Amino acid sequence: MQFGQYLSELMTKYNVKVIEIADLINFKQAQVSKVRHGKALINIDQLKAIGNKLEELGATRTEMEILCDLFVSEKSGISFKELHARRNSNNELKADEILLLNNFRKLPNGERADIAEIVARKAWELESK
Repeated sequence: MQFGQYLSELMTKYNVKVIEIADLINFKQAQVSKVRHGKALINIDQLKAIGNKLEELGATRTEMEILCDLFVSEKSGISFKELHARRNSNNELKADEILLLNNFRKLPNGERADIAEIVARKAWELESK
């Protein structure tokens, strides 16, 4: 299941209209429709606003956890549960570091090279202190 699909289910279950979500997160109704159909993503602040609205209307903790897991999965390319499994099997990397690496891998090669150069320069500066 995808984030947008699950969001649609929750909106139906708790009788939340597209226009309400659009007003809540400062989107046009068409943009909310794109989110619901998996053609656009929201940011973390928008997720929080939607989550607060759904919780106000009675959404359960489990429903919110599923919504957050799907959000993280679509943003990072890795499920929240898998992220924690990897974290537990490799204590050298923290959850946020794994997310950064997965997102880094999605960047075009030119952008990756630029970021790698900046990180290498910063690491050198730290080591030389």
